[in-house]
Amino acid sequence: MLNLDKSKKYLLACSFGPDSMALFGMLLKENFNFEVAHVNYNLRPESSIETANLINFCNSRKIKIYVFENKENIGKNVEEKCREIRYDFFRDVYLKNEFDYLLIAHNEDDNIETYLLQKKRKNLVNYYGISRKTTLFSMNVVRPVLGIPKAELLKYCIDERIPFSIDSTNLEDNFERNKIRHSVVEKMSFQEREVILKEIQIENKRNESYKNKANEFVGNSINELLKIEDPVFSFILTNMAREIKPSFELSSRLSKEIRKCIISDKPNIVLKFKDNFVFVKEYDKFYFKYLEENQNYSLTVELGDIVDNQYIYFDTNRSLEKQNLKTTDFPITIRNSESGDEIKVGEYFVKIRRLFIDWKMPLTIRKKWPIFLTRNNQIVYVPRYQKDFKKSSDSNFYVKI
Repeated sequence: MLNLDKSKKYLLACSFGPDSMALFGMLLKENFNFEVAHVNYNLRPESSIETANLINFCNSRKIKIYVFENKENIGKNVEEKCREIRYDFFRDVYLKNEFDYLLIAHNEDDNIETYLLQKKRKNLVNYYGISRKTTLFSMNVVRPVLGIPKAELLKYCIDERIPFSIDSTNLEDNFERNKIRHSVVEKMSFQEREVILKEIQIENKRNESYKNKANEFVGNSINELLKIEDPVFSFILTNMAREIKPSFELSSRLSKEIRKCIISDKPNIVLKFKDNFVFVKEYDKFYFKYLEENQNYSLTVELGDIVDNQYIYFDTNRSLEKQNLKTTDFPITIRNSESGDEIKVGEYFVKIRRLFIDWKMPLTIRKKWPIFLTRNNQIVYVPRYQKDFKKSSDSNFYVKI
């Protein structure tokens, strides 16, 4: 029944629900080499009883079980937090005990629910529905019963007298997935299921073609990107973002918003997402990054000091002519520019912000760009921004940003 290699060692993720217990029974029946991992989230009064029953069942069958008892208070984002808890635990057990595969009992209903949910949310996805095999958090994951309807797995448990428990929260409609499950999937006929499953295959085949084209895109040139149509355009953006933030999700709305930013005549745009993650357009380039929460800095420099930090290199023992400094100006202050800063150029004062614009300095750099102030708090030097700057061996100063 199970298309698995009997020479491999498996870790079964088991909740004590009918799906994972049916898979448990099949693994036992076919004499596979497996052990069990279980998480008790302690979110329901009956969860401790279920954990005890699963432990007893494993012990009676001489199957080793690893149990994690969650003591953390889970408030908001319950589904997301529980997923984080269980996969952290599974990965720990998997790697320490050198398992070949993690087995998860997602079934046909889960596959259809996931697909319908993806379509409703209109997010760009790497794979529609649920894949039978994947790599997740450094684990090889297989879902052996993905092609079996939930009702058949429940019947298997009953026929084979395998114990199980129904999670009471699955009967509620508090989550969007549950609403789809009860109002749509459970009411589907066999023929309707087949239509959806065929649709998932077609969507994934089309998706694979888009992803292959996106993978051919090299660099981050705006001119080249604008030649590419959706949804390949969206996959390129997602690939770039996930190099920085692997969990990044791109909706069709957000993809259109980014395209508008790129087309815009504004040379510098920062589009903010959650967790200080941003899309940055800087003249003819674009990229994703995390913003530093606090970009302000200020340091006092004495004559004779050598400054070598994340922002600048400055050796005050060498000629100070380029920095327009005299020995009597020390101690000086080097800090990032602030709104309203001005420097005297000839007979006039010029806003430093105006210099940044003239130099076509990217917006994300401006907030960190250093300026020099004398001991009398007079701005005397602003290093010129050069896009293709290359430091020379005889330079006493350069910016690292």
